[in-house]
Amino acid sequence: MKAMVLAAGYGTRLQEMTVALPKPLIEVHGRPLIYYPLSVLKRAGIRDVVINVHHHAEKIKKILGNGQLFDLNIQYSDEPAILGTGGGIKHAEALLGDETFVVINGDIVCDINLNDTIRRHFERNADATVVVRNDPQVLNFDEIKLNGDFDVVSVNNIPLPPESYIPRMFTGIHILNPVVFQYLKNEFSSVIATFYQPALLDHCHITAYDFKGFWCDVGTKQNLERINSEVLPFEI
Repeated sequence: MKAMVLAAGYGTRLQEMTVALPKPLIEVHGRPLIYYPLSVLKRAGIRDVVINVHHHAEKIKKILGNGQLFDLNIQYSDEPAILGTGGGIKHAEALLGDETFVVINGDIVCDINLNDTIRRHFERNADATVVVRNDPQVLNFDEIKLNGDFDVVSVNNIPLPPESYIPRMFTGIHILNPVVFQYLKNEFSSVIATFYQPALLDHCHITAYDFKGFWCDVGTKQNLERINSEVLPFEI
């Protein structure tokens, strides 16, 4: 199985910190941030990784190279113009191939066991599986609404959810079947708007994995300061 790490963004919420340095190379506990999603993939036995790059792309390539030092096989999807989460995945289609693959945001630190998520994806015969978590600030993220079987019924209120549902937030980790490429466009776009919402309207089977472990989005100065002041419950 292959995986894609989304790492092309400008990191604007980190302000001056990402003017001369791409967000994936900002240090968290003395290591570049991108090491953390890569370690999640490596722990799951995934070795073939595609990384999309744009902002300070050469600096990321210089640090990671072809992945040999990390026991990974890394390929890069260069974006001449930034394409967002939807366009970025579509642009990497030729590198990802025609089998189920993992996508993980390049700015998260977590201790998820992806093997459990992948197992659920195939057991449920899903078109996509989103990793979600219970968060009191769910409205600050993409809101995923689930039914009692933990299948996704709505994302950001499309389609309109039933009266009874389970609210969760999207963690930026998902398992996708190649059907996603039928929806995505090679232009700036969001995977939520161009795949998940229309796919639900088309009655695609999208399920969720409820993650209860450690997770942090390192997209803001506040979160970066907080995570660097904590003791991580795992090692990479």
